[in-house]
Amino acid sequence: MLRTTKFGHQVKFHYHWGKRDLTSLNPLYQFGLELINRWYGVVLRVYSELRNSGKVLNSLLDSSKGRTHGQIQVASYNIEINSHLPVIYIEEDESGDDIVKYYFLDRTRTGWGEIALRQVQLRLDLIEPSLAIWSGSNYPLTGCGLRCLQSSDCVSLLYNSTDKSCKLFQVIYNVEDGGGDTVKYFILDEGSTRRVPESCQDIASSTGITKNGEYWIYPQATNRKRVKIFCYNMASNPTEYITLGSPTSFIQHDQSNWPIMWQQCQSSYTLPLKTVYFKKVGIKIQNMEVNGLDYTFTLLTGTPTIPYGEIRDCNGEAFRNPCPHFASATINTKGTGLVIDPSLTWGVIDGSYPEIRNFQKSTDDSEISFTCAGWCARCGPKSGPITFQVSNEFISAADAQAIVCHN
Repeated sequence: MLRTTKFGHQVKFHYHWGKRDLTSLNPLYQFGLELINRWYGVVLRVYSELRNSGKVLNSLLDSSKGRTHGQIQVASYNIEINSHLPVIYIEEDESGDDIVKYYFLDRTRTGWGEIALRQVQLRLDLIEPSLAIWSGSNYPLTGCGLRCLQSSDCVSLLYNSTDKSCKLFQVIYNVEDGGGDTVKYFILDEGSTRRVPESCQDIASSTGITKNGEYWIYPQATNRKRVKIFCYNMASNPTEYITLGSPTSFIQHDQSNWPIMWQQCQSSYTLPLKTVYFKKVGIKIQNMEVNGLDYTFTLLTGTPTIPYGEIRDCNGEAFRNPCPHFASATINTKGTGLVIDPSLTWGVIDGSYPEIRNFQKSTDDSEISFTCAGWCARCGPKSGPITFQVSNEFISAADAQAIVCHN
């Protein structure tokens, strides 16, 4: 039985390059298509072997003769012909899932290609229609999907069933729950022969790109949500970094800062206070864990040894009063679309009479600050390593380069 593609199911778009018979795409059905040049190559003969009946469909030569586009009804199949592309697509219902299969002929190339698109609900304010790589109106959903199939950079589409408008995108916008008007949005799914990159190495290996820069990456660790990543050393050893647009610094006070040796609670210190200012922070893309001692993109004062997220103070036991302390941490991830895992606990890591003080975290988890006291004390993440998660902050698709990989 054939019916129009329903929302809420996976919609698959299959196409075939080259003049040859198509063999089984699904164990329930077997199709053979013979494409014959006549007028615009629209003459089509379809054979179908159904599992239950083994019925062979009648030839479509007579019914398609001289036609350049339109639909032909044969048995339970709707055959769409569009010779200007030229394209044939067949809709069929398999096991309750509505699937659209496209077969696309291009006489200049050979090989298989396939895309699968899955529908999700996306808030209207989280998509940027002005950044569409193609848009059109008066298209059925199947035609919109076909346009995506034909555009090698398309990985998602926005379809309006009211005005039948279609917009194609080179990125996949992150789906967020709650609030606002939602739209019908289709994203690239498993089973496609094109994909979005999971790492900088993926980009380099799949495309040969060697230029360092900001790219959109879809790591498995973020459930394939889009993350802006600075890819470095692309020509040799691609490495991932997060570019920090706001101040992020960590101060280390230790024995080298004592004006008088072994005296606690001194009111001043010997310069320099060892400080790390992170412009970019290295991450392990497999789990979004921070590589805290990667100082590649930092400004250093003195010779600090503290990783991202940690501070040290050595000016006196925490219970002493008055007793100044000089170690401080300032973390700010605004502008990255990321936050440090909100479940991470912060406190004293080690030290003599230590204490973490003045701990503050913003309601959106993007800003964290604290100080540390002890003789000596180290403060920072306690429950595990620092990892990043995708936040609700909207980052424009124009802020990084979109790459599509092809298998």
